[in-house]
Amino acid sequence: MKSAGKVLLALFLILIIVAGTGYLLIYIDIIETPAVVKKIPLLNNILPQEETTEVVANNAASEQKKIQDLEDKIKERQSQLKQTEQRLKSAEKKEAEASEQIVMLNEQLLNSKTSQSSQQEAYRDLAKYYAEMKAKDAAQILSRLKDEDIIGILGELEPDQGAEILQNFDADRAAAITRKMLVVAE
Repeated sequence: MKSAGKVLLALFLILIIVAGTGYLLIYIDIIETPAVVKKIPLLNNILPQEETTEVVANNAASEQKKIQDLEDKIKERQSQLKQTEQRLKSAEKKEAEASEQIVMLNEQLLNSKTSQSSQQEAYRDLAKYYAEMKAKDAAQILSRLKDEDIIGILGELEPDQGAEILQNFDADRAAAITRKMLVVAE
């Protein structure tokens, strides 16, 4: 009796495994649901329903429209990307030009500062010579120079020496130089 119960239990377990495997294969749509099973009311509710061709056609059309919309978006984004890349290249080019201009301006500034300090030293040296001259002679020589040079040399002299030399200039020229000295002083 015990062996008959074991055999019966084993058969029952095998039947459950086979039925479960069959249900799984039908559920994941590996095999088609047999027509006999479709007619059983309880099993028909549990098994997945087959889609009608109209639903499948609607889904296919809907999916095709989604695909077309996504392709359009991709094309639009690619166009935007190309425009952005062009703007980036243009900005990089402008940045490179600006960097070159900055380097050039820095070099000019450095040269200008060097030439200004050299010019200042030259004015200082010349001022020593003019300080040793008589004011009238110094004014006569200085009157032949450019106003900027006169201002530079007078700026290196002691104020009383500069005033004495400036006093010996023509009044109009002395006024013009004084006006320019005021502008430089500001």
